[in-house]
Amino acid sequence: MLRKIAIGGRALIYKLVSNRDTKVIKDLLGQESILFLDLGAAGGIELRWEKISSVLRYVGFEPDSRARENLPNTKFASYQLLSGVVSENKATRKLYITNDEGKSSNYHPNEEFLNRFPNPGRFTVIKELDSEANSIDSMIAEPVDFIKLDIQGSELNALKGAANSLSSVLGIEAEVEFSELYDKQPLFGSVSEFLKKHDFEFIDFVNLRRWERNSFNGLGQLVFGDGLFLKSPEWVIEQEFSGPEIRKYLCILYLYNRFDLIERIFDEQPNLYKTLQRFYKSYKKKRNTLYSINKFNSLVSGFYKFLGAEYRSHVLY
Repeated sequence: MLRKIAIGGRALIYKLVSNRDTKVIKDLLGQESILFLDLGAAGGIELRWEKISSVLRYVGFEPDSRARENLPNTKFASYQLLSGVVSENKATRKLYITNDEGKSSNYHPNEEFLNRFPNPGRFTVIKELDSEANSIDSMIAEPVDFIKLDIQGSELNALKGAANSLSSVLGIEAEVEFSELYDKQPLFGSVSEFLKKHDFEFIDFVNLRRWERNSFNGLGQLVFGDGLFLKSPEWVIEQEFSGPEIRKYLCILYLYNRFDLIERIFDEQPNLYKTLQRFYKSYKKKRNTLYSINKFNSLVSGFYKFLGAEYRSHVLY
């Protein structure tokens, strides 16, 4: 009974916060919309983006037909779902279809590594397909605002095929691995180094996954995570963007709770205090909530010291 009440309470709070953020973003963007590329659409769009789906021009890519059939129904400003493989250039690429539809990849699963952990059968290859691959630059003609990548080790290949598109992209969320889940796949360092050359800064991890040898309980070896890469506010200011680009950038910063970067934009462009006064007040309120969470987390970390000096608690947001 208590568990049901807790779940219901959490759902209500999420709905209230989601409705608040939806209103803030719609007011901020006005008639503008965001071109959002979702490379690896399996499972549907991330929650932080789903709440503003009505202002997204969504283009998804998902080569696994099982995942395409099971996508949740989400309403977007416009919607396009493509089935091909995204890579560096036009070519025929091998696609390894696995037991778990979310684990299919252009790279063969690294069985030696995966067999150390529970349920490696998720990655068992049940079919091999020859799939036509194309680059983002060859398929997308419009300026792209944000890219999310979760394509099981092929993230760097896809980004290399978007070298021209990246000039307009303001932010990227990419799944990155720290160990080879797939044979000879690029790891976090390679992805980060490539994006650095295209004016992106690594900001933070918004998700981290650890595996123990006998359990998936959140402890153990750090295996993969979701990294946030952004154009810096200093870069954005140097470009002397018009209003729409600044508003889209502020929208991304707001969704990812990067309040110090929002503050930097306002400090460098004082005219925004008047034109975006409602947004400024809204983000300040949300920032105070995050600061309160971080203070509470500091208290939790202090408590952990009684259990052992080596324990720490971190806020992922």
